[in-house]
Amino acid sequence: MRTLTLSVLLLLNSVLAKAQSLTVNDIKGEWTMVAFEMSDIYYEWGIDSLALGPNLKSQVTPENEKLVVDDIKKNLQPFIDGHLIIKGDGYYMQKLMGEEADGNYTLIKKGGAQYLRVINNNKNKDVDELKVEKKKGWLYISMNTEEGETILIFEKD
Repeated sequence: MRTLTLSVLLLLNSVLAKAQSLTVNDIKGEWTMVAFEMSDIYYEWGIDSLALGPNLKSQVTPENEKLVVDDIKKNLQPFIDGHLIIKGDGYYMQKLMGEEADGNYTLIKKGGAQYLRVINNNKNKDVDELKVEKKKGWLYISMNTEEGETILIFEKD
């Protein structure tokens, strides 16, 4: 009985680990940015929803919260147009936050997470490693910025 239980647990662990691994087929395609999370702000513009995190919320009075949220939405408008094309051959193109870029990518595992290792086709050939996850059909790409962790959320076109 103990051997059977151990076998079932090992099989379940193997299935779960495999289910969590992304492949190029999982991420290739055309994606449109639908939301992002950064600096204690979550903004999903398709449903016009902006939520303040606890740190920001504690700095705003309940009377002023709507004004603050509306002002943040207005200031973020230039940054909400985002598109990402991931090809199956390791090539990507992006238009994010007013800037266009392209280059090559590799899907890698590091520290129990998966990353897109991106080599940009700019003059410096910048290399970035961006954490990537797929949840509920959306692609989540996380990066560290001056403001802290920023998560860009994409929906497949």
